[in-house]
Amino acid sequence: REQERLRLEQEAREQERLRLEQEARVREQEEQRLATEREQRIQREQAEQAATEQARIQQAKKEGNAGFSADPCSGPSAKFVSNCGK
Repeated sequence: REQERLRLEQEAREQERLRLEQEARVREQEEQRLATEREQRIQREQAEQAATEQARIQQAKKEGNAGFSADPCSGPSAKFVSNCGK
């Protein structure tokens, strides 16, 4: 009788251990799924930002972007820049 009770307790402990291990595996899989989704979202956002920036650059090139010059001595305000040759 006592041995039967001990065996049942042992089985119950083993079942509880297996249940906890299964729960841990499920949690780990969910964490991995969420991390993958997060990474994919970040990559998507970065791609969208790059595409938006590229479109803005292309639009600026189309419009000629008259307000900006990489060479300060080539614009109309060159006469006010002291290190531009006259």
